[in-house]
Amino acid sequence: MAQSNKRVPIRTEAIMRDNQTYNRYYMHISSRFCAAKWITLLLFTVYLAGMLVAGRSSITYENFLYLMRDFNISSSASGAYASVVYEEQQNMSFSVFKNTLAVAGSSGVRLYDAAGNSVFRDSVSYKTPVLLTGNKYMLLYDEGGREYSLLTTLARVSGGTMEGDILCASISDGGQYAIVSRSSESKYVIDVFNASFKNIERIYRDSYVTGIALDEDGENIAILSSRPDDWTLKSEISFLRIGSEEARTVSLGERLPLYCRYMNGGNLAVVCDSSFMIVSPEGNVMAEVSLSPMTLSMFDVSDRLAAIVCSENVLGNTNRILVYNFDGVSVMDTAVDKRVSSVTASDVHDGVYISYGSTVEYITKADARSVQFVGSLVQVCEVEGRAVLCFPGGASSVDFN
Repeated sequence: MAQSNKRVPIRTEAIMRDNQTYNRYYMHISSRFCAAKWITLLLFTVYLAGMLVAGRSSITYENFLYLMRDFNISSSASGAYASVVYEEQQNMSFSVFKNTLAVAGSSGVRLYDAAGNSVFRDSVSYKTPVLLTGNKYMLLYDEGGREYSLLTTLARVSGGTMEGDILCASISDGGQYAIVSRSSESKYVIDVFNASFKNIERIYRDSYVTGIALDEDGENIAILSSRPDDWTLKSEISFLRIGSEEARTVSLGERLPLYCRYMNGGNLAVVCDSSFMIVSPEGNVMAEVSLSPMTLSMFDVSDRLAAIVCSENVLGNTNRILVYNFDGVSVMDTAVDKRVSSVTASDVHDGVYISYGSTVEYITKADARSVQFVGSLVQVCEVEGRAVLCFPGGASSVDFN
């Protein structure tokens, strides 16, 4: 017997009635949300207007720059660093900041990216500008003057005037910085600032301060100092923790300390007139190299290497190049029968750049490669492992690898 297919009757009027009920419900909810949106916008506008009126005295250019302090741009261009043309200035200083070439002089400071484009410029200028860079800020100060500035890749975010002439300074990757200047209360004063530009500590010294260094986090500071003792010198390294009375001292005897810098791993490189040292954060001397009977000519210290050039004769045309890593291990010891004009320690490779005459030479333990140039070379910088030869009116890149 065949089965019959029975259709269930559909009550369309009931479905339509139910849809109309649901639509009316959601329309009611939607109207409430729409009203809430407009009320919120109205309240926000009233609040914003009230804050602008109440805080109009705080809306200043300086406060705007303070808000810009954590904003930076980095060079996005890759490949070989392009040639850069810039204005020739007096007393030019060069550095590398966030993969850009920083150029400072008597008429302002400029930043150039890897494509050779000017990405930032500021009219701040000093008679004897010195550039120091960290991961967050670039510190520009007037050596022998009293003014300084803090810059990012977007703006000049802070600055100030010290009470005495500035001797030297240091900046950490975290943005903390310290400045050594003459003081009316003692021979020197070291002003320490946090990353928000607030002066958090003042350290007075009656002895001659010859150098300072902040560690990577800006929590510790090393101070080099010397004072006359009868007919000799008494020199020392002081290790201080910022914000506490914790301090350690390492005696340097009669040696004159010239420069110090924290390297990778937290060890401190110290260059003296007659020796080179690697000192641990605890104040333990990990390595020490006597430079006698040679004469110290020049040096450069990066995060990775310390390069020291010593003259072996009176004429200065026979030099010895000593290179050490951040643990004090010798990387290279080589002789150069040239009158060396400059030295730059690589921050990427185990090598150094030296210049003499019209030649820049890149020296490693395995070999040496050179390039000729025309003009008056001021400084050799390194950007992403490539040498950038800086001249008074422009810079050009050389890839020795």
